[in-house]
Amino acid sequence: KKYLIRAALEGIVFSFYYGLNILQQTGIQPNKIRSGYANLFLSRVFSTSLASISGAVIELFDTDGAQGAARGAGIGINYYKNPTEALFGLKLLEKIYPDENLTKDYIEIYNLLKSNIRKHINNFERYILLIMFSVLVLSRFCPFKNDFNSYMCYSLSSTLIFIVLIIGFIFCLE
Repeated sequence: KKYLIRAALEGIVFSFYYGLNILQQTGIQPNKIRSGYANLFLSRVFSTSLASISGAVIELFDTDGAQGAARGAGIGINYYKNPTEALFGLKLLEKIYPDENLTKDYIEIYNLLKSNIRKHINNFERYILLIMFSVLVLSRFCPFKNDFNSYMCYSLSSTLIFIVLIIGFIFCLE
């Protein structure tokens, strides 16, 4: 049970890291993550994993997610002059630093996961194209009439499409 929970937490960390990579592509280089000591940040596994893979120091404050979101929005609309002013009155509870011993392993696992997901997404895209092609074939070869031959055509075509989809789905999971 504990391994399943850890895997789920690390999966969320990898998703978070994916988002951080997108930010980095826009020129934003986050080196510090500030959060309330709440939700996922209550988990040492989550916090340490995130700090290690991102290379960012995590600062946890004595607040919750709702207040943190409100203060973040205040920064975004220039209600606060700067992030330091937005944090005024909050107590810094803890700083979590990246564990360099874990960084290489987490990045290696992340890259492996990312390449496997891309492979399955590519297979899934092929699967969707197969569905679209099958529907196109069905609509092209079966007349839209209210007679027995039309019903038989749709029935046979639907059965064939179902078989193709099942086979496609199996290959999608390879």
